[in-house]
Amino acid sequence: MPNSPSQSDESEKCPNIVLAKDTVDLGKVPLYSDQEIIIPISNTGNAPLMISNISVSCDCMVAGTKKMRLEPGEEGAISVNWTVGGRNGRTERTVFIDSNDCDNRRLRFDFTATVYSELEITPEKFVFGDINEKSRMFSKSWKIKIKRVGDEARDADIDISSSSDYLKLENSEPGIWASDVYELKLADDIPNGTYEEEIILRTSIENYSEFRIPVRFRVVPDIRVNPEALFLGFVKADETIEKDIELIGSDIYPIALVSAHSENNAVSTDLIRIGEVNKYKLRLSFGKAFLAEHNNGILLLEIDSQEAAQIRLPFYVHAK
Repeated sequence: MPNSPSQSDESEKCPNIVLAKDTVDLGKVPLYSDQEIIIPISNTGNAPLMISNISVSCDCMVAGTKKMRLEPGEEGAISVNWTVGGRNGRTERTVFIDSNDCDNRRLRFDFTATVYSELEITPEKFVFGDINEKSRMFSKSWKIKIKRVGDEARDADIDISSSSDYLKLENSEPGIWASDVYELKLADDIPNGTYEEEIILRTSIENYSEFRIPVRFRVVPDIRVNPEALFLGFVKADETIEKDIELIGSDIYPIALVSAHSENNAVSTDLIRIGEVNKYKLRLSFGKAFLAEHNNGILLLEIDSQEAAQIRLPFYVHAK
């Protein structure tokens, strides 16, 4: 039985959701700011448009609309609130719009932005590694630069401090060309040990309240070996060479030499402690294959101490 005119008209009625744009570039946006994006929509179909769901690609966004139903020819808008995070660079976010559109149940809207910081702080961290307790590192200084960037960068009061008295800070170039330069120095009385400290910067700029710069280092005892290198001259294959060595160490921790071996264990070694404190006899034997290919190498001296593990002792040798 053919459809009546009223039945045919009903079957052809369908909403049609249209976005004014499906992509938008927001340009430059500052870190930690709040951005609002308006997505204009319209119903160009001949039936009511029902928006069933609006979802987003990131927990940093909240999206919604005041009107979930649009009559034919009616216009509306979806509002997206984006809380910008703390990562610089290009970023992309997506909004998904589900509706009863007959041909396109889900529409996708993308927006991009370049996130920048109003404050540029360098470096992001200090990693000094092992510092000998008698090192010149304690007389050095390192610069921390804080610069306001961007055409609309706001003036800021900056307070800088450290997590302990072992880090010394002073303002060496205040306010030069919209930037501040601070000098970091290590205190000269830091005990041996491993340290994980922080430099803390607090500013008056909204959403930029606090920055932390990690400072990592370890102060180790002043442990050396005498001599600093072994010059063994000409030797025969499998000949045993004896050399006296002395371990010179910190007055703070007891130390002892517990073993010696070469890199890749290519050299036969034997360590004998002599009667005097921290004096040892080192016996070395070189194989024919080693002497044919090498005339130098490294001995690794293992140290029994609270903060030091190993000393590298170079040696030089020639085949006889």
